[in-house]
Amino acid sequence: MIFIIFYVFFNLGLTAYLIGNMTNLVVQGTSRTMQFRNKIRAASNFGNRNDLPPKLKEQILSYMCLKFRAEELQQQKLMEELPKSIRTSISRCLFIQTVETVYMFQGVSTEFILDLVTEMHAEYFPPKEDIFLQNETPSDIYLLVSGEVEMLTCENGNEQVIESLRAGDLFGEIGVLYDKPQRFTVRTKKLSQLLRLSGSVLLDKMRTRPTEATIILKNFLQHFNGSKQLGNENWSYEYLLSRFIKLTTNGPKGLSDISWSNFQPRSICEAPPIRVIIYKNHPSKNKQCTRLGKLVVLPNTIDYLLNMAGLKFGFHPIKVFNEDGAEIDEMNVIRDNDHLFLVDKEEFEELYHAK
Repeated sequence: MIFIIFYVFFNLGLTAYLIGNMTNLVVQGTSRTMQFRNKIRAASNFGNRNDLPPKLKEQILSYMCLKFRAEELQQQKLMEELPKSIRTSISRCLFIQTVETVYMFQGVSTEFILDLVTEMHAEYFPPKEDIFLQNETPSDIYLLVSGEVEMLTCENGNEQVIESLRAGDLFGEIGVLYDKPQRFTVRTKKLSQLLRLSGSVLLDKMRTRPTEATIILKNFLQHFNGSKQLGNENWSYEYLLSRFIKLTTNGPKGLSDISWSNFQPRSICEAPPIRVIIYKNHPSKNKQCTRLGKLVVLPNTIDYLLNMAGLKFGFHPIKVFNEDGAEIDEMNVIRDNDHLFLVDKEEFEELYHAK
């Protein structure tokens, strides 16, 4: 009898435990949906109570739906928790090819692009979302990764589509570089993923890299030559440079010291950049160097050289060697037309154990 009583109580406790856990799982699975429904209901009541236009109410609901669908990704939150080295590798794999195709960064060094990519933030925008408004001066630059956006102008209440932007297009650079209001409204046509780069971050990097800044300014003028986005103003190199220097005089030192001579062709007396040939694997393994090498401009640091080689060959090198198999630790020992060999961690450990 005592055994039966304990057995019955055990079954009751086990059944209650299972039912409680199952209920908890169901509640956790549906609580997020219930919160979303409550937010949608509150937003609808807010729009009806304040007699908002149907278009504005639709934008509010679209944004809330997009936020609900994207909460599970938590891409930016996850990226912020990772160390900078891992964030750099992730950003390079996801966005480096898209950033390299942007007109404004054509001709700049690979390390400069890598610096920019690590500072970019991926964002999603629902359809019919206004990113910039007409006559608004943006503080950020946006790069379209996927989706489609439109540039519109509004006159007397009538909207007219001027241009459609697709993956790889850039907008917002006019306001950031020259503190000039946008002449058009930029609006998403469908669900779009954008990379947002803070204007202050770009300006800081340009101040410290005058050579890269010169290339960016020249690319900008060539791209917008005769464009309606600049209006009827005749913008020359001198005018653009003076506007940019005026914009950066209150910031850190750097580009404010650029002279007009930086826009002139390279002088014959000026030292040319150091060019080297890079290879994958140690020289003892790489017997056919002439077939596997890539000619590149030598960057400023070993880290940038490793990142650039990893991007070119699709691996993660950690060491640099010369043709004789000697490890290189300093950039000042590298000369023009040197052959450099890069190895990853696995190959370096093999070489170490072989010795």
